[in-house]
Amino acid sequence: MNLLPAMNLLPLILLAACEPAPPERDCALGPEHLVIATTDYVSGALAAVDPQTGCVADLLSSLGPDPLVRALGDRVAVVDRSGGDTLRLFEVGAYERPVVEVVLEVEGNIHDVERVGDQLLVTLYDRDQVVVTDLDGVELGRIELGAHADADGVPEADQIEVVDSIPWLSLQRMTRGARWSADQPGRLVPLQLDTLTTGAPLEIGDNPRLVSDPLGGLAVLTGIFAEPDGALHPIDLQQGLLPPLVTEGELAMDLTHLVGLGPDDDRAVLLAVPFAEGQPSELLCLDRLTGAVTPGLQTDGWLRDAVAALGRVWVIERTGWGAAAGRAAALHTVDPASCTVERVTEAFALDPDSIAFVGGDL
Repeated sequence: MNLLPAMNLLPLILLAACEPAPPERDCALGPEHLVIATTDYVSGALAAVDPQTGCVADLLSSLGPDPLVRALGDRVAVVDRSGGDTLRLFEVGAYERPVVEVVLEVEGNIHDVERVGDQLLVTLYDRDQVVVTDLDGVELGRIELGAHADADGVPEADQIEVVDSIPWLSLQRMTRGARWSADQPGRLVPLQLDTLTTGAPLEIGDNPRLVSDPLGGLAVLTGIFAEPDGALHPIDLQQGLLPPLVTEGELAMDLTHLVGLGPDDDRAVLLAVPFAEGQPSELLCLDRLTGAVTPGLQTDGWLRDAVAALGRVWVIERTGWGAAAGRAAALHTVDPASCTVERVTEAFALDPDSIAFVGGDL
């Protein structure tokens, strides 16, 4: 009897027996929930949270070491930053494995993904292009950005925000080197999907981080990290930057995130990190009409990301940035009107790093 074929099957049988079972959810997810990319910067995983109970379904799917999550209607997208190149698309509520997993550009360093109609726009921070795909991740074309590059040839395409169906792209235009610098102001350009071109640029300050203005339209957080040179500016899409509402010099911190509840609410949440390690991060509440700032939370963790949902702002905190030993990563919720902060949960195996809200109207 020839036993060789059976013997050759043995490693496969052993591998199948060792393969981990799909994770069991600790809670049911309704049509409205939070999705959170978690990571220790070596490996990542997707988690989901029921906002009504704070229940966490953790370690649902393996991700790259620096993942970014976005909710895009009936899709949830996760992309790889820090030199990463992969786009993963999940069906809403089915997070155990992606329905699409595709490499768009080797070491492209994806910084954002946005949906416009039936197309996805993906920024490549280490290239001079935006990739356009269909909802299945099939590439449809690329928008060339070389005309907007600075001297090193890379315009550093960062964030996309959509205003009145027009996608606007921020270009940081950093000078690369041992210590990156902003020798040229960043730009904001409209993307024209019918022709795969860009419109006329606006200059929007050094190292811009594009955000939605709580009162509608766009705003930008400027400045090099660890220097008191930046500010929060509203943007006039015809003229460019408007006068600052808040400056980093006033707060003695770097501004990183601004999240509001919508144009009918003039309050928003502002996140800031210290210029040097060992100092606390802060959550502040901003009156968008007056520029007044109210302190909400000071922590030795790292306030990493935030999203608006269900009349509140949800903020994730990871350990790091000089956090005390034993401090747990957490999800917080904030009422911007009172600036009251509540700690929702700490039940994450890996630190939360990026957050999005999946709404009930798909």
